[in-house]
Amino acid sequence: MADYTEVLLDTGQNFTIESLAREPDTAPFQPYIAGTENRGYSDATFWFRISPPKGQWLLEIVYPHLDEVTLYSPGTDGQYDASHAGDKRPFSDREILHRFPLFRLIQSGEKTFYLRIHTSGSAQTAFRLWEPEAFSAHENAVALLVGFYFGAMLIMVVYNLFVYLAIQDKTYLYYISYICAYLIFQASMGGYSFQYLWP
Repeated sequence: MADYTEVLLDTGQNFTIESLAREPDTAPFQPYIAGTENRGYSDATFWFRISPPKGQWLLEIVYPHLDEVTLYSPGTDGQYDASHAGDKRPFSDREILHRFPLFRLIQSGEKTFYLRIHTSGSAQTAFRLWEPEAFSAHENAVALLVGFYFGAMLIMVVYNLFVYLAIQDKTYLYYISYICAYLIFQASMGGYSFQYLWP
């Protein structure tokens, strides 16, 4: 990503897609440095200018708890088309219904894409560029592992519920409550709760 990505830290909310597209050479973008994805808590807006290689790509932002994520893709007549994600919008507004913000990039020449990220929480701005086939294989492997994990935890809930019903020891109810709370926490951290429980 570092070879074809630049970043701009907009602390004063001074830039819009129109201003960046109108004078792209004067915007104070800096080279993107790998390892700087964790930007802490910040009121700033982060702009990324991306010029990927030719082909079809999937851009995945690897953090589900960002308030506003917008990809601006070059359209006709110099205009930019916006695709939105982030947890301040309904899940159904996403271009691709995935637990992480995910966008399609179609590079047919020398197009420049802009990614805007703004959040009130931790600004984790890591993202990956995938070929569709590689992303599909990755997601299949992740889905298998996640399914085993949540399945095993739910089996523990059911087993301990039967034990409680058999011996009426309230300790098992506390343990069941702990497991359920931990499952919800894990689902939230992974973006699954926003996708399936409260979209």
